[in-house]
Order: sequence, then C-alpha cells, then structure tokens
Amino acid sequence: MTRALELMVFPANEKHRTQVSIESIFPGGLFMTAPQHNRGSTRKTTSVHTVESTGNDELKPEGILLSDLTRWREQLSRSIARNNLGMRSEQIAIAVNRIIFSFMFLRIAEDRGLIEEGTLMGTQDSYDIDQTLLKILQYSRILYADDAHVSQENSDYLADLVLEDGTLITILSALTSADRRYDLASMPAEILAQVFLRYLTRTVRRSAAHQVAIIDTHDTTRSGGTTVPPLHAIEYLVKSTLAAARKNRSAREILPLRVLDPACGAGFLLLSVYRQIVENNGNRALTFEERREILTGSIHGLDINRHAVAVTRMLLFFRLAETRPSMQTTKDFFTLSEEVFQDLRHTIRCGNALIGPEIIHDESWMFCPARDRHTLAMFNWPDGF
Repeated sequence: MTRALELMVFPANEKHRTQVSIESIFPGGLFMTAPQHNRGSTRKTTSVHTVESTGNDELKPEGILLSDLTRWREQLSRSIARNNLGMRSEQIAIAVNRIIFSFMFLRIAEDRGLIEEGTLMGTQDSYDIDQTLLKILQYSRILYADDAHVSQENSDYLADLVLEDGTLITILSALTSADRRYDLASMPAEILAQVFLRYLTRTVRRSAAHQVAIIDTHDTTRSGGTTVPPLHAIEYLVKSTLAAARKNRSAREILPLRVLDPACGAGFLLLSVYRQIVENNGNRALTFEERREILTGSIHGLDINRHAVAVTRMLLFFRLAETRPSMQTTKDFFTLSEEVFQDLRHTIRCGNALIGPEIIHDESWMFCPARDRHTLAMFNWPDGF
C-alpha cells in the first residue's frame, strides 16, 4: 500500500484550496498530486512510512543509525518509565524523542562543521546528570513548541525528569566513539528523513507501572506498513509540478510560490521541494537571507504526528545551513537555529489535515470518547497558515 503522495501548490493570496489529480492542472498554479490506485484507502495524515528494503539495509550507514536510534529509544523509555511513575505513554515518548533529537541535532551540526568540533565530547567530559539533561533538552524544546506564546524562558515540564546516570552516557559514548560507522556530514537530508520515518513507525506505550513496550503506531498497524517512493520518483514529481506551477503564474506576480504537503512526515518531500526552488530561482546565487526567506515563505507542511513535525523542522534547517558561508553572518549557530525554528513553528504545523474544529457540530462527535478527542489533532485551515 502506498502513502498518498500529495503536493499542493497555491498562490500566497489564495483562500480556497482545490484538490485535483496530476492529470488536471488548473490555471493559477493550484493543484495536488496523488497515486490514483487505492486513493480512498491511502489518504492518511499520519506519517509513518517504511523504506523499501534492499536486503542489506542493516549494513549501510543509515541502517546502523536506525539501529542506534531504536536501541536508544528502548533504553531511555525503560529508564523514564522506572523512575517517573506519573508519566503517561505520550509523555514518555515526547521525553525520549526530545533527548534523541537533541543529540542528533548536535551530532549533525558537529559533523557538518556548523558548531565547534568536540562539542559532544565536551558534554560527555563535563557530564552531570541533572545539568546535562537540562542542557540537552533545551535544543529540542522549540521543535515541539506550537504555541505562539511559548518562549525559551518558560519552564520546561521535563525539567524534573529522572534518569539513571548511565543512560545518557551510553548515548554520548556511541555518538562520540571513534568507531562510529556513520558520518552525518555525508548523509543527505533525504536519507536522514527516511531513517527518521522508519524510526517513527513505532512508539512507546506504558505496559505496567514500571515498564514500557515499543509498539507499532496506530497508523502502521492499520496500513500494514507503508512505503516512501524512491528518491528519483520524488525528484521527478517535484520538478514537473513546480514547472507547471511557474508556467501558470503571471510575470507580474510578486507573491512567493507556496508549497504545502498536508501529510509531510519527516519532510522527505519538502526537502526536495525546497532544494529545487532554491536551485531554480534564476541564474544568480542567492544569499543566505534569501534562502531563509524562501524556506519560511514558500515551504509549508502539516502532519498529525508531532514527532515527525519536529524532525521536519530540524532537517529543513540543516538544508538551509548546507550553503551558509561563515562570512555571511556572524550570528551564533544556536541563536540562528532558534530564530529559524521560531519561524518554522508557523509553517510546519502539527494537525490533522482531514478534521477541523467544525466536527464538534457533527452528530458523530458524540460517539467519540472524551478521552480520545485530543488525539484527533483538529486543524483550523483558515487560521493555520
């Protein structure tokens, strides 16, 4: 079964978004593409995808990275469940992924020369369980902040999280080991997105007072597993779609072309869209600020999985930072990343593309148990972007 691959392109001043097939491109640059077979059964807003196996995936760098991520999730979730009895399944999952994504943020940045070499090693050498945990959590806090009033000064509800001392040391040792078999500087953002998509096909569920289990997500269970199309297919789809959208735009149009993926997952599609918009934006080289403006003005994503949304924001930032000459800005890397993440909170959103707040007026609402209503993640399209 194939996930509905959707690319919606609309002018910045468009209020009504029409969905049509790839065979029907309407004037104005407003369209969406999706596989036509089994379309009704594949329209999902969750982003739990698996990548086609080639038989030796576990021996490739991305397979080794996935194995590490999976092992760290299990270790962290068990430690958190044992030492934080009041935390529910979703709270444990958020804590686990915030720690893992923070470590990955630092490892990617260091491998790509964006922060000082030895940053993670320094964290390991000066390790203190309470101080290190608070420091690590701050890097991912903004990735999970969807409230416009959230600021870094506000207290973090995970500040009182309790872990065994050895849990973080194990992850730090693996990430700083000389024997580490993956270099995140040479691993493209699209491959990282695929790894995270596979990682997010499973989640944490508290199974007893002191125990947790790692289970398939609800969407994975229902679909039996989904597959991300190969990169060359994505590249062709994006290239042809953007070309058609530009063809239908007026030469006097001053508003930016805006692209929306309503089931963006870990950003696999949006990463390709952003790169191609930047590469095909005339013959002149764009400045860093111009590329940043394209990212925050043209790239939009929505997904029901908050962890996938966090990954998308992080990987889009690293795609922006790939072509950042150090002499073009004197801003500290972490200050810059925080500013970009603040902007991406308004363009890469968490929500259900198929369910809006008007559902509460439908008779079906009364049949939805009150305890499950928050899982619908209703999204208000008029106010969403």
